[in-house]
Amino acid sequence: MGTTIEHYKQLWMYINHSLFSNKRKSGSDKRRKLDIDDETSIIITKQLAGQLMFECQVIEEGYECTGTLNVLEDVVPYYPGEVSIKSFQYLDKPLVLRAYLKDMNPDGTYVLALSEMIEDYEEEVRVNDIFYNSRLTCLLNNRGADIGRVPAISSEGLSVSVAPAQDMTVEELRKGMIVEVENISKGTNGYLNATYVREAPESRFNTAEAFHQLMLGYSKKEVYNPLAEKDEWAASHPLEPVYVCELMCIIEAKATLEEDNLKAYNYLNFCRLLAIILENKERISYYDSRLALLEILNDFSVLDKVDTSKIQHIADTDPELFDRNAILRHDFMQLRIIGCLDCEDHYEELYRWSCCNEDPQLQQLASLVLSHNFVKKSGLLSQAVDILDKIRALLKLQKSSSNKKNYGKEDFHTEFKTSIIYPENSMRVDVQAQTKKIMQELCAFLNADGGHLYLGVSDIGYEMGLEEDLKNQLFKGSRDKYEVYVNNQIVYYLGQTGAHYIHTHFDEDVKNAVLIIDVAPCPTPIAVGNEYFERMGTSARKVNDNYRDKFLAIRQQRAQELAPHIEDTKTDSVMPETVSEKEIVKPVESAPVTDFIQTSRIRNNALHEYEEGWRPSTAVICLMGTDEYKVLDEDDWQDYRLKLAVHEDEEEGWLILVYESGKVCKVSVEELLQRERGRVFKRNADEKLIFASIASNADSVCVGFIDGKNNRYVRFDDVERFGQSGMQGDGTLPMDVPNSGVHYVEVIAINKVPILRNIGRKTIGCILKTVEGKRCLAVLPDCKTK
Repeated sequence: MGTTIEHYKQLWMYINHSLFSNKRKSGSDKRRKLDIDDETSIIITKQLAGQLMFECQVIEEGYECTGTLNVLEDVVPYYPGEVSIKSFQYLDKPLVLRAYLKDMNPDGTYVLALSEMIEDYEEEVRVNDIFYNSRLTCLLNNRGADIGRVPAISSEGLSVSVAPAQDMTVEELRKGMIVEVENISKGTNGYLNATYVREAPESRFNTAEAFHQLMLGYSKKEVYNPLAEKDEWAASHPLEPVYVCELMCIIEAKATLEEDNLKAYNYLNFCRLLAIILENKERISYYDSRLALLEILNDFSVLDKVDTSKIQHIADTDPELFDRNAILRHDFMQLRIIGCLDCEDHYEELYRWSCCNEDPQLQQLASLVLSHNFVKKSGLLSQAVDILDKIRALLKLQKSSSNKKNYGKEDFHTEFKTSIIYPENSMRVDVQAQTKKIMQELCAFLNADGGHLYLGVSDIGYEMGLEEDLKNQLFKGSRDKYEVYVNNQIVYYLGQTGAHYIHTHFDEDVKNAVLIIDVAPCPTPIAVGNEYFERMGTSARKVNDNYRDKFLAIRQQRAQELAPHIEDTKTDSVMPETVSEKEIVKPVESAPVTDFIQTSRIRNNALHEYEEGWRPSTAVICLMGTDEYKVLDEDDWQDYRLKLAVHEDEEEGWLILVYESGKVCKVSVEELLQRERGRVFKRNADEKLIFASIASNADSVCVGFIDGKNNRYVRFDDVERFGQSGMQGDGTLPMDVPNSGVHYVEVIAINKVPILRNIGRKTIGCILKTVEGKRCLAVLPDCKTK
């Protein structure tokens, strides 16, 4: 969509706050205090004699305070060696360290700590920089009593808890050994877990240097250098106020002449910044008003309407300012006039302004707004859009279509219609005539190569929306009723055969209502009433009587090309299915499919003989787009969100349903097969269904969750562990750990699961970035770490 005034408004707010917020506050700001657990930035300034205790200074702007940092208690859980103030420096300059306030010293200074942040840093290193085959070099420390692991420090300064290899005991891991470890995973109490690989006496190791490396990595080598900032200020030269005023006037003149409102907005913001520097309150107020008017004009450029309450608020804030300044008065009147768009209460006011020749630009603007309101009310929507574009051009705005989605151009496969109730170039509502015209266009697509018809799009391809259509009593503002009406008319005019190849859905990428009708080519020729239509160029053409027989012959030949799997029918079956216009309209059997439900990528779900891996099925379970389902003896060739073939050896199995939250529902296939064939039944509609598959007790359900840090996990829970439910059941979560969503679902045979199953409800699963995660990826099709 590009950068807008709203983006720059946020930027200028940030600039003004950064430059002037501290200046306007009193000197007490410099003595702001931290609260317990507050985070801040510090530098280490001094080491207390004979201790691992250091004095530090808070360097965050607005604070002048000091504190202490105990390395052994509040930084790392290991003895860091002979550390000094050099351990917290880089190139002889102090490192900038993020810390938090842990407590207060008796003298009022702060007790600062890094340990929790160091833990987060080490976890970040593990996830981003350590791979499944990575090894670390570590120095072992003393092992605690009755503990099966040994604490250690890596050459990067990371805290590591080392477990012995399978063929050794923990007593063999002695203090002072330099070892290599692998299988690095998340541990507890600030440690990473790892497994011993081998002793590495050839490696050199210095504990103090390892700690220094930890500090360098944690701080990202950012150093504190206030002298550089002072040198920049010392080199600058102040500008005399008189020159600042001249500069401000030049930039303001540029803004007034600028046709690009985005540039004008930035010019005026810069002028306002200069006015603040000069402490000129009158100019600040003037620029505030001009910027507010531009922001309202920007609202119009985006939405094709303005908030009249904002206009009135500006007028009430400082009415004398508008009287004194001609530019502000003109801009204000512009907004008042365009505020009358689509308002029937302002005809007299608009007419009066259109007769006033004091300002020709305002006079023309009022005339255009008056014309737009009259034409749009009369149903001439395309003409209303043309007038709106002229209004925007007069206001030096881009055409309205530039802010709206472009659907391309009409061609052999694309047709645009603005309405289903207003015939083209007509001021009268005629739903039946316009509906029939649209059905003829769809009929032509069916009899050609298919295509797309867009309702709510202008003839030049830009979204207009169906606002006027939805106001009609037939729809009462409901998109659902609108779509149901269209689908019913498709069945009414084109029959069930034609409707099978047509699907409708609203475009979710646009704010306005645009209904997209997707049409696939139909092997059987289709007619509206007794009339055939075919696509010619960019429109539908009626097939005349002289061409009718040849048209049907061509369509019969085309049917063999389009659908070789469809059995040849008799001549009378090739004739179009027609429906008398006196018949009662029936709803479409199944809702349009806009999204499909994922099924197992491992299980064989081939429905037809020509599909690879097909084997005979005893039933087909159809999950519909209306939160309903039905069971059939065989495929009916209708579109559903998912169709599942049930094989003979699966009749005593389970239908596994997984919802968006990760809840798993287990339904007996045997009970489902007892349902009346073809009858529609309700299923759970409280949550979006994302996965469905047939499974057995020899299978495990894999659900992949995402944690709060966007890490991806998978877990495997046997089918038997889930309680039996029905199609309207809510399902159950396999675990109790908070998560950010589901990224993957699959059903896999228990003997194919590469890691521990049924791990309990207190853990989210196996993270995919680990060695175990890599083994899971090898057996889970399409599962990804990102």
